[in-house]
Amino acid sequence: MHSELYAYACQMQAYLQAQERKIASLEQQIAELQKALVDLKNKPMVNVEKIEYKFDQLKVETLDGTLNIGLNPTDLQNIDEFAVGKSTIQNGSLYPEDLVPLRNSLFNALKSETETYIQEKVPVLINELSQQFQRNLDSTYIQFIQQDLLKQLDSRIDHYISQSSPEDLTVAKKDILREKIYSMITTDISQAISTFIMNLPS
Repeated sequence: MHSELYAYACQMQAYLQAQERKIASLEQQIAELQKALVDLKNKPMVNVEKIEYKFDQLKVETLDGTLNIGLNPTDLQNIDEFAVGKSTIQNGSLYPEDLVPLRNSLFNALKSETETYIQEKVPVLINELSQQFQRNLDSTYIQFIQQDLLKQLDSRIDHYISQSSPEDLTVAKKDILREKIYSMITTDISQAISTFIMNLPS
Protein backbone atom coordinates (compact mmCIF):
# COMPACT_ATOMS: atom_id res chain seq x y z
CA MET A 1 0.00 0.00 0.00
CA HIS A 2 2.78 2.41 0.97
CA SER A 3 4.74 1.57 -2.20
CA GLU A 4 1.67 2.34 -4.34
CA LEU A 5 1.19 5.70 -2.59
CA TYR A 6 4.87 6.46 -3.02
CA ALA A 7 4.72 5.59 -6.73
CA TYR A 8 1.60 7.73 -7.12
CA ALA A 9 3.28 10.64 -5.35
CA CYS A 10 6.32 10.30 -7.63
CA GLN A 11 4.06 10.30 -10.69
CA MET A 12 2.24 13.39 -9.45
CA GLN A 13 5.53 15.15 -8.77
CA ALA A 14 6.82 14.32 -12.26
CA TYR A 15 3.52 15.49 -13.77
CA LEU A 16 3.64 18.78 -11.85
CA GLN A 17 7.24 19.37 -12.88
CA ALA A 18 6.33 18.74 -16.52
CA GLN A 19 3.43 21.18 -16.22
CA GLU A 20 5.71 23.79 -14.63
CA ARG A 21 8.16 23.42 -17.53
CA LYS A 22 5.33 23.75 -20.04
CA ILE A 23 3.96 26.84 -18.29
CA ALA A 24 7.44 28.40 -18.24
CA SER A 25 7.82 27.65 -21.95
CA LEU A 26 4.41 29.16 -22.74
CA GLU A 27 5.21 32.26 -20.68
CA GLN A 28 8.45 32.68 -22.64
CA GLN A 29 6.58 32.29 -25.95
CA ILE A 30 3.98 34.86 -24.86
CA ALA A 31 6.74 37.31 -23.94
CA GLU A 32 8.38 36.80 -27.35
CA LEU A 33 5.03 37.25 -29.14
CA GLN A 34 4.33 40.45 -27.18
CA LYS A 35 7.76 41.79 -28.13
CA ALA A 36 7.18 40.88 -31.79
CA LEU A 37 3.78 42.58 -31.68
CA VAL A 38 5.30 45.77 -30.25
CA ASP A 39 7.98 45.69 -32.97
CA LEU A 40 5.29 45.31 -35.65
CA LYS A 41 3.29 48.22 -34.24
CA ASN A 42 6.39 50.42 -34.28
CA LYS A 43 7.17 49.65 -37.93
CA PRO A 44 6.02 52.30 -40.42
CA MET A 45 3.04 51.30 -42.55
CA VAL A 46 3.61 50.91 -46.30
CA ASN A 47 0.75 51.77 -48.65
CA VAL A 48 1.04 50.29 -52.14
CA GLU A 49 -1.22 51.80 -54.77
CA LYS A 50 -2.45 49.99 -57.88
CA ILE A 51 0.49 48.71 -59.93
CA GLU A 52 0.42 48.07 -63.67
CA TYR A 53 3.10 46.15 -65.52
CA LYS A 54 3.26 46.01 -69.31
CA PHE A 55 5.18 43.28 -71.11
CA ASP A 56 4.68 44.27 -74.76
CA GLN A 57 0.90 43.90 -75.13
CA LEU A 58 0.43 41.87 -71.91
CA LYS A 59 -1.12 44.00 -69.15
CA VAL A 60 -1.30 42.74 -65.56
CA GLU A 61 -3.77 44.70 -63.45
CA THR A 62 -3.56 42.74 -60.21
CA LEU A 63 -0.92 40.56 -58.63
CA ASP A 64 -1.99 37.88 -56.19
CA GLY A 65 -1.17 34.31 -55.22
CA THR A 66 -0.72 31.76 -52.46
CA LEU A 67 2.03 29.66 -50.98
CA ASN A 68 1.96 26.57 -53.18
CA ILE A 69 2.60 23.04 -51.98
CA GLY A 70 6.13 22.10 -52.93
CA LEU A 71 6.89 25.35 -54.80
CA ASN A 72 10.09 26.99 -53.58
CA PRO A 73 11.17 30.59 -54.30
CA THR A 74 14.03 29.20 -56.43
CA ASP A 75 11.47 27.58 -58.76
CA LEU A 76 10.28 31.04 -59.76
CA GLN A 77 13.55 31.70 -61.60
CA ASN A 78 12.72 29.00 -64.15
CA ILE A 79 9.07 29.85 -64.75
CA ASP A 80 8.50 30.61 -68.43
CA GLU A 81 4.71 30.20 -68.45
CA PHE A 82 1.84 32.59 -67.75
CA ALA A 83 -1.84 31.68 -67.22
CA VAL A 84 -4.14 33.85 -69.31
CA GLY A 85 -7.87 33.25 -68.86
CA LYS A 86 -8.63 29.68 -69.87
CA SER A 87 -5.60 29.34 -72.15
CA THR A 88 -1.93 29.10 -71.28
CA ILE A 89 1.13 30.81 -72.72
CA GLN A 90 4.07 28.42 -72.82
CA ASN A 91 7.37 29.46 -74.37
CA GLY A 92 5.56 32.26 -76.16
CA SER A 93 2.69 30.29 -77.73
CA LEU A 94 -0.90 29.76 -76.61
CA TYR A 95 -2.44 26.34 -76.19
CA PRO A 96 -4.84 25.83 -79.10
CA GLU A 97 -8.46 26.58 -78.25
CA ASP A 98 -9.50 22.98 -78.94
CA LEU A 99 -7.28 21.86 -76.01
CA VAL A 100 -9.03 24.09 -73.47
CA PRO A 101 -11.94 21.64 -72.80
CA LEU A 102 -9.46 18.78 -72.44
CA ARG A 103 -7.34 20.87 -70.07
CA ASN A 104 -10.39 21.76 -67.98
CA SER A 105 -11.47 18.12 -67.89
CA LEU A 106 -7.99 17.10 -66.70
CA PHE A 107 -8.04 19.83 -64.04
CA ASN A 108 -11.46 18.72 -62.71
CA ALA A 109 -10.45 15.04 -62.65
CA LEU A 110 -7.25 15.83 -60.76
CA LYS A 111 -9.06 18.09 -58.31
CA SER A 112 -11.65 15.43 -57.50
CA GLU A 113 -8.99 12.73 -57.11
CA THR A 114 -6.66 14.80 -54.94
CA GLU A 115 -9.52 16.11 -52.77
CA THR A 116 -10.46 12.48 -52.04
CA TYR A 117 -6.81 11.75 -51.23
CA ILE A 118 -6.66 14.68 -48.79
CA GLN A 119 -9.94 13.68 -47.10
CA GLU A 120 -9.24 9.94 -46.83
CA LYS A 121 -5.49 9.30 -46.99
CA VAL A 122 -3.97 12.39 -45.37
CA PRO A 123 -5.30 11.67 -41.82
CA VAL A 124 -3.70 8.19 -41.99
CA LEU A 125 -0.46 9.71 -43.29
CA ILE A 126 -0.45 12.33 -40.51
CA ASN A 127 -0.96 9.65 -37.83
CA GLU A 128 1.88 7.54 -39.27
CA LEU A 129 4.27 10.49 -39.46
CA SER A 130 3.33 11.79 -35.99
CA GLN A 131 4.20 8.36 -34.56
CA GLN A 132 7.42 8.24 -36.59
CA PHE A 133 8.53 11.67 -35.32
CA GLN A 134 7.03 11.11 -31.86
CA ARG A 135 4.62 14.04 -32.03
CA ASN A 136 1.17 14.05 -30.48
CA LEU A 137 -1.34 15.61 -32.92
CA ASP A 138 -5.04 15.83 -32.16
CA SER A 139 -7.91 16.05 -34.66
CA THR A 140 -7.67 19.85 -34.72
CA TYR A 141 -4.19 19.67 -36.22
CA ILE A 142 -5.35 17.13 -38.81
CA GLN A 143 -8.28 19.32 -39.87
CA PHE A 144 -6.00 22.38 -40.04
CA ILE A 145 -3.54 20.57 -42.33
CA GLN A 146 -6.36 19.24 -44.53
CA GLN A 147 -7.94 22.69 -44.94
CA ASP A 148 -4.57 24.27 -45.71
CA LEU A 149 -3.86 21.66 -48.39
CA LEU A 150 -7.32 22.09 -49.95
CA LYS A 151 -6.79 25.87 -50.21
CA GLN A 152 -3.57 25.36 -52.17
CA LEU A 153 -4.86 22.56 -54.39
CA ASP A 154 -6.19 24.57 -57.37
CA SER A 155 -2.98 26.55 -57.85
CA ARG A 156 -0.82 23.43 -57.50
CA ILE A 157 -2.82 21.46 -60.08
CA ASP A 158 -2.74 24.43 -62.45
CA HIS A 159 1.02 24.75 -61.93
CA TYR A 160 1.69 21.17 -63.01
CA ILE A 161 -0.75 21.25 -65.93
CA SER A 162 0.90 24.46 -67.15
CA GLN A 163 4.27 22.71 -67.09
CA SER A 164 3.04 20.03 -69.49
CA SER A 165 3.40 20.44 -73.23
CA PRO A 166 0.41 20.73 -75.59
CA GLU A 167 1.42 17.35 -77.06
CA ASP A 168 0.66 15.71 -73.69
CA LEU A 169 -2.84 17.23 -73.63
CA THR A 170 -4.40 14.73 -76.00
CA VAL A 171 -7.19 12.22 -75.46
CA ALA A 172 -4.70 9.38 -75.85
CA LYS A 173 -2.20 10.77 -73.33
CA LYS A 174 -4.59 12.46 -70.87
CA ASP A 175 -4.77 9.51 -68.42
CA ILE A 176 -0.97 9.12 -68.39
CA LEU A 177 -0.56 12.84 -67.70
CA ARG A 178 -3.25 12.72 -64.98
CA GLU A 179 -1.50 9.84 -63.18
CA LYS A 180 1.86 11.63 -63.45
CA ILE A 181 0.53 14.90 -62.02
CA TYR A 182 -1.45 13.08 -59.30
CA SER A 183 1.72 11.28 -58.23
CA MET A 184 3.70 14.55 -58.11
CA ILE A 185 1.02 16.33 -56.06
CA THR A 186 0.65 13.49 -53.54
CA THR A 187 4.45 13.37 -53.22
CA ASP A 188 4.49 17.15 -52.59
CA ILE A 189 1.75 16.75 -49.96
CA SER A 190 3.62 13.94 -48.21
CA GLN A 191 6.86 15.94 -48.11
CA ALA A 192 5.06 19.09 -46.90
CA ILE A 193 3.32 17.20 -44.06
CA SER A 194 6.53 15.39 -43.10
CA THR A 195 8.44 18.68 -42.89
CA PHE A 196 5.63 20.34 -40.91
CA ILE A 197 5.36 17.54 -38.34
CA MET A 198 9.13 17.09 -38.06
CA ASN A 199 9.53 20.77 -37.14
CA LEU A 200 6.82 20.75 -34.49
CA PRO A 201 8.13 20.94 -30.90
CA SER A 202 8.19 17.52 -29.28
